[in-house]
Amino acid sequence: ILVGFIVDSYNFSIVYFCLVAIVGVGVVQSFNTDIPESIYKPEKDGKGSSVIHEVIHDRSLLKIYLLSMATYFAWDCFSFLIPVLGVRYGYSATDIGLFLSLFAIGTLIVRAFMPWISGKITELRTLCLSYGLSSLVFLLLPIVDGVLYSCLLSFIFGILAGLWHACIQNIILIKVGKQRAGEASGLRLMTGNLSGMLGTTGSGAI
Repeated sequence: ILVGFIVDSYNFSIVYFCLVAIVGVGVVQSFNTDIPESIYKPEKDGKGSSVIHEVIHDRSLLKIYLLSMATYFAWDCFSFLIPVLGVRYGYSATDIGLFLSLFAIGTLIVRAFMPWISGKITELRTLCLSYGLSSLVFLLLPIVDGVLYSCLLSFIFGILAGLWHACIQNIILIKVGKQRAGEASGLRLMTGNLSGMLGTTGSGAI
């Protein structure tokens, strides 16, 4: 919201100057912060196989990772298409920033309620419901016209996207075990970034 307001009130140069200042402060603080470091020593188990090997040979685990890629695809495409739709409908930069901010707020709020949600409904059913409702959001986004409606849809999509990531991460950790959580999460992040890159590039080309 703040970036959109600055763009509307002043210009892009000030926004980039603010970003440089924020990152610069972070760099300076990183040299003045005492961060404890530890050496990771992976526990040896009897399997001796990597997560990639299991994904290739375990169809159920492969399906989970494909769902994870679809999640990143939808997340990145939403972040890409909201500014495009905003320009199409003539919304201001402040409005577009508001949509993206409500999306982010939705992802944060739902994760606070994940312990309660996971106790009421299984991860699989949560994923099915959230994917179905997200498809409806994508269907309505280019149809509805109005800041209020776009704010509502962005917030709802944020809630659904927050559900995806939490549920899929939990399912993956259950499948591979906590000992290989780092490798599994790294693979999920890598495949997700690849999916998001192809999704946004493809959306732009279309």
